[in-house]
Amino acid sequence: MRQSLEETKAISDIAKLFYSFLPGNPHPYADYSISFRGIALELGLGKFWQKGSKLPAITNLLENTLDFKRGMFCPLIIESVKRGIKYRANKGEEITREEIEKLNQLLLKVKFKIPELWDKTFLNSFPSIRSEKGEE
Repeated sequence: MRQSLEETKAISDIAKLFYSFLPGNPHPYADYSISFRGIALELGLGKFWQKGSKLPAITNLLENTLDFKRGMFCPLIIESVKRGIKYRANKGEEITREEIEKLNQLLLKVKFKIPELWDKTFLNSFPSIRSEKGEE
C-alpha cells in the first residue's frame, strides 16, 4: 500500500524528529543495538536500511516499513523511542515531553496511535520545555 501525501509528509517529519534520538550506525566500539541500523536488523527490517546519509536512511526505513511491513511499524517506533531515551540521557540531552507529543501527533497522520506513548505517567516522566520557561 502506497502512502498518501499526508503520510509522506508525516514520515518525513518523524524522520527529522528521530534524527537526534540515535546514531544511524553505531560507533565501532559501541553497542550495536543503540542505532537505527541495529534496530532495523533486530526487527527483521535490515533490507530497508540504506547506507549513506542518516536522514534519508531513517526516512527510507520508516517509509518502507510502513509500505511493506506495516505490522512492524509500531515496534520500530517503540524501539526507537526506548533506545533513544537511553542514548539521549547518556548524552545529557534528554528527550522532552514535547518531542513525544509531536511524535504522537505525527503518528496519527499515518493512522497509528501507540497507547504506551500516550500514557500520562510516561509523558510526565519527561522534562518539558514549557515548564522550563515557566509556562503550564
